[in-house]
Amino acid sequence: DMVIDRIKVGAGDRVLDVGCGNGRPAARLAEAKQVDVVGITNSRHHLEQADARAKPAVGRVRFELADAMDMPFSDESFDAVIAIESITLMPDPAAAIREVARVVRPGGRIGIASIVLTGPVQGPDLEFIERVREVLTRPHFETPDTYQIMINAAGLRLESLDDIGRNVFRRSID
Repeated sequence: DMVIDRIKVGAGDRVLDVGCGNGRPAARLAEAKQVDVVGITNSRHHLEQADARAKPAVGRVRFELADAMDMPFSDESFDAVIAIESITLMPDPAAAIREVARVVRPGGRIGIASIVLTGPVQGPDLEFIERVREVLTRPHFETPDTYQIMINAAGLRLESLDDIGRNVFRRSID
C-alpha cells in the first residue's frame, strides 16, 4: 500500500510491476487506483499464479514472461513502475534499475521496496540473514548507499527513502 500510494497514479495510467510474483500487488494496484498494470516475471510458476489472480481484474491487469534486465517494452511506455522485493533477487540490480528508468516516461514515478542491509548484523540476526541469502541465492544484499548509486547512475532522482525494516525484520525472524 505504501508503494502504491507513493507512485501517485490515477485512472487510466499504465503501470509496470517488475518481478510481479504471484500478481497480488498488481491486482491490488489496479483495483485501488483504476490503472492498467502489466506485470513481468521470469518464473512460469509465478506467471500461472498471477494469471489466475488477475481474472477478477480482467482488462486492467496482464502478466508476461520477461527479463527485467532486458525488457520487451518501448522507451517511456509506462506512467509508473513498481518493483516490490524483486530487484534484490536479480543477478544485476543496476541493469534492472537502468531498464526501469528506460521504460518510465519523463516525470513518471518509480516505487521500489527492497531488502537492504543498513548496518552490521550479528548473532541470531546474522544466522537469519545467511539463511535468507541462501534461499534467495544472493551472495550479498545492497545497502541504501548502493541503491542511491544505482539510481543516480540510471539518471533517476531519489525523492524519498524509508526504512521499514524494523517493522518487518523481527516478525520475519520469528
